[in-house]
Amino acid sequence: MGPPNPTGLVVYQAHAVARPAAPGLVAAAGPAARFAYEEFLYGQLRNPHTRAAYGRAVRRFLAWAEGAGLRLDQVTPGAVGAYFDAFGGSVPTRKLYLAALRHFFDVMVSRHVVVLNPAASVRVERYQVVEGLTPPSPAAATCPPLAGTASSPANRDPGSPPRTNPIRRCRSVRAVVRAWAAAKPASRSQNTRRSHPG
Repeated sequence: MGPPNPTGLVVYQAHAVARPAAPGLVAAAGPAARFAYEEFLYGQLRNPHTRAAYGRAVRRFLAWAEGAGLRLDQVTPGAVGAYFDAFGGSVPTRKLYLAALRHFFDVMVSRHVVVLNPAASVRVERYQVVEGLTPPSPAAATCPPLAGTASSPANRDPGSPPRTNPIRRCRSVRAVVRAWAAAKPASRSQNTRRSHPG
C-alpha cells in the first residue's frame, strides 16, 4: 500500500486500484480500525452494489458521529438510536443502513477495535407490504363486455354465470386503474411500494 496522495485516495500499486481513504473517525482509531474498515468494505462485500450501499451508509453514520464529537470506541446503542431518530429516510432505507452498521461494527469487534457492537440491539420500524386482491371497481360495472371475448353474451353458455373480471370487461385499463385508485383505502396507499399509472 502506497502513501495517501493529495486527492484523498489510497493507491494500491500492486493492483493499481484506487480506493477512497478511510473516514476520519476510522483513521483516528488506529491501524486496526483502518484494517477492519478495508476488510469490511473490500474483503467481505463481493457485490459492488452492496459495497456501494453499505459504504454510503457507514460513511454517513461516521460523519454524523464525528460531528457529534464521538470517537469510534464511544459509539453506544443510544448514539446509534439517536442517529436513526434524526435520519429522514424511508423504512427500507433505514433497515439497509442498520444492516450496514451492524455488519461494520461486527468487523470492528472481531478486529478488537471496539468491545461490543453498538448497532446489534438497535431496532427500526417494521416494514410490510400490504398486498391482496384488487377491490371491486365501480367503473367495471359500467364497462360493457368486449365483443368477441369469453365475457361477451354471444360467447357465453346460456346456463353459465357471467364472468366479472373488470380487466377483461372494460375497454380501458386506465379507467379501471383510476377507479381502483379512487376506491382503495388510504392506509393501503401508504404501505405499498407500487405506483399505478393514471
